[in-house]
Amino acid sequence: MGNELDVSNLDKSLQELEKIINELESSDLGFGETLARFERGATLYQDCQKLLHLVEKKIKLIGDKLEERDFIEE
Repeated sequence: MGNELDVSNLDKSLQELEKIINELESSDLGFGETLARFERGATLYQDCQKLLHLVEKKIKLIGDKLEERDFIEE
C-alpha cells in the first residue's frame, strides 16, 4: 500500500460486504452459493479490518506529530 491509504477500497469493500449480508439474509441461495458468499464476506471483513488498523496507526502518527509540534512551539 505504500504511504498512501486507498480509502476508496474500504468504501467499495464495505458496500460489497453490505450487499452480501443482505443477500444472505433475504435470499434463498443454495448451500454452495451461500458458502461462497460467506467466504467472500469473511475475506472482505478481514481486508477492512486491516485497512482500518492502518488508518488508525496513521491517525495516531499524525496526532503524535501535532503534539510534538505543539511541544516545540511552547
